[in-house]
Amino acid sequence: MILIFDASIEGFSVGVFHSNGAMLHSVTNSTPYSHTELLVPTIQDVLSAASVKFQDLTQVVTTKGPGSFTGIRVGLATAAGLRTALNIPVTTVNTLSALVHSAIFHHTVNTPHIHAVIDTKCGEFYHQGFSYKDGEILVDASPTSVPLTELVSVAGQGIIITDPSSEAMLENILCISTPLTLEGVLQASKESGSTDLQPLYVRSANITNPKIHV
Repeated sequence: MILIFDASIEGFSVGVFHSNGAMLHSVTNSTPYSHTELLVPTIQDVLSAASVKFQDLTQVVTTKGPGSFTGIRVGLATAAGLRTALNIPVTTVNTLSALVHSAIFHHTVNTPHIHAVIDTKCGEFYHQGFSYKDGEILVDASPTSVPLTELVSVAGQGIIITDPSSEAMLENILCISTPLTLEGVLQASKESGSTDLQPLYVRSANITNPKIHV
């Protein structure tokens, strides 16, 4: 059995899959930034609903970013804990790659150039270009953080794929809005998964030091 979860965007999703790729049960929590409190209890609930024990798991698959700094940390820490406790492998995937696989799973995509985009919530967008040919997704460049003006310039060079929480921020740019699905995460893990548990941050955390009153 394979446990798959994504906590790299605002909400999170958890699912348990048979080794043949069939989903047994899944839950999506749309509450923004609830990863810390709810991810582990939701994993327990999903396994229970599917009548699967932790000892039945043979693999964990999760996203490693870019995306929510807190969500990425919580997701990778949870995966690392399961790897240690159960002595099973963990596969991590690029969130933008998983988004592209999700879009192709849900939509008909007929273009050789795909741009995956997620709002950073700090005035820019995580962006990565891909090529799509003969059913194969190839990486064109490493993920970056870019302003909206740069996305406007690439909009005519292929199709832009984004998640629903980012769509409104793209203003008048034509794009395909699709949720990041666990099926997309699973497919991305098969084609470009890694055993690396290091987060893919792309940009520095936006941290403000607390003010000290004297």
